[in-house]
Order: sequence, then structure tokens, then C-alpha cells
Amino acid sequence: MPNIRFLFVLALPLCMALSLPLATAQSRSGGPLPEVVEFEPSEDKKAIQLLRRQIAAEQLATALQLSDSQAADVIVLIREVQDHKRARRQQRQRGEAHLRALLEDYLDQVQRGGAADEQIIADLKELRQANRPEPGQGRANRRDVRERLLSILTEQQLSALRSFRPMAGLRGDREGESGRKRAHRDSEGLQADNARGVNRKARKQAKAGRKAKKKKRIARVLMSDEMLAVLSR
Repeated sequence: MPNIRFLFVLALPLCMALSLPLATAQSRSGGPLPEVVEFEPSEDKKAIQLLRRQIAAEQLATALQLSDSQAADVIVLIREVQDHKRARRQQRQRGEAHLRALLEDYLDQVQRGGAADEQIIADLKELRQANRPEPGQGRANRRDVRERLLSILTEQQLSALRSFRPMAGLRGDREGESGRKRAHRDSEGLQADNARGVNRKARKQAKAGRKAKKKKRIARVLMSDEMLAVLSR
């Protein structure tokens, strides 16, 4: 007797392959497009994310122990960073609306004639160039923020900022274990590399990548709406 489960698994990709041209044909013929299912985070998920951000902001403010004048300076910096991000977001949204209109024209021409005209292609290239950030601008902005923080915070506060871990008591054991495993793996890899004379550039790059991610997480907490609310109380 044939294995029914095996036959079902075997037939499933074939059924999907046969149904795909039909759906495509319906779309191209002007029929209804397949429904796209988008998964929005639940209200509980949104609340959990907000609570995590609020806890991180409260803990970072406690760790830094800013004076009133320092808090005022950090508030000014946070607002400037947020204004810049808001301006960038608005520019991106305007570009998206323009891009949508161009792509709708592009699709209309492709459906009618099989190819878009040169004007639409030129407009798309111009829009892409106009929305492309200036080379090095993001790095320059981050350097400006970093230099201003260096002028605001003391060495002790900068040390607290670098070592900050949100909800450290909850995550300490897991992070300690993962850190020990990583150190052991790095040690073993280093010994193997030395024995074989292998270039360790990839290992150093991975370590640098982890440090960069950590800096971004801390900066995201420091420049957040939640931190602004804490310092403004």
C-alpha cells in the first residue's frame, strides 16, 4: 500500500507550481491580484517593545547620573538628532509617493506595450539620485554627535555609557555564558590559526561588527523619545 503521507508531500510542490501560472494569468488579465497577507505586531507586542525602551531609558539615566546642566545639553542634542531624522523621514516619504506614481506609470506601459519609455526610466534614475544621501554624511553626523557627547559627559559617565546593558540582571547569566563560549571559541580558533598560519582578518572583523552593533544599541537608547521624556521630567 503506498505511503499516503509521502505522496502528499511529493504532490504539494507540483500543485503549487501548477497554480502559480493561473494566478499570474489572472493578474495580467486584469483580474483581482492575490491578496497579500501582512502580519502586524499585536498590541501586546507593541506594548512590550515600548516597556523595554522605557526601562532602558530609565536605567541609562540612572547609570549616567546627569547634572541639571548636562541633562539640558543632552535634551538639546536629542531634539536636534530627532529633528534631523524627522526631516529625513519626510523627504523619504515624499520620494516614496513620487516613486509609486512613476512605478504605476511604468507598470501601465509594460502591460500595454511590453516596455517603458525612456522618459519614465530617466525620471526613475533622477529620483534615485535625488534621494541618495551624500557620501559620508551619515558618518559626519555620527561624529558630530559623538564629539558633543564627549564635551558633555565626564570620563566616569562615558565609562558607564560604554558598559551599559539594559535589564542586565535579567540577561547577565545568558550574556556571561555566551561570552565565555565566544572567548573559548576565539581562543581555540586563535590557536588553530597560529598552528596553520591562517589570516585572522575575518575573526577580527566579526569582533568589530559585534562592538559596532553594541554602540548602535546604546546610541538608540540615549537618543530615544523615552530618554527625552525621562530627562524632561
